[in-house]
Amino acid sequence: AGVTLVPIGLHAPNMVLVRLPDRISKSQDSERKTSTDAKDVQDYLYSRKVEVPVKCIRGMLYVRVSCHVYNTGEEFENLARAAMTFPTI
Repeated sequence: AGVTLVPIGLHAPNMVLVRLPDRISKSQDSERKTSTDAKDVQDYLYSRKVEVPVKCIRGMLYVRVSCHVYNTGEEFENLARAAMTFPTI
């Protein structure tokens, strides 16, 4: 089940927040993720040729996916593959 972070009426039709997989988004200990963790993930994705903002909201990590006419399905698949290869400690 999804989590509504802002009212549906305020959603942009071409943008969405997607929570990263639990192994990235949730901490192994009881501490919540921080903006520093988000920056680490964003830098990792950028090193894998994926440019996407990573946001920390309520201690969980999300990517903000923005779809435009020039994006391809392959780019979204690259994002998914890169996120799944993020090293966890």
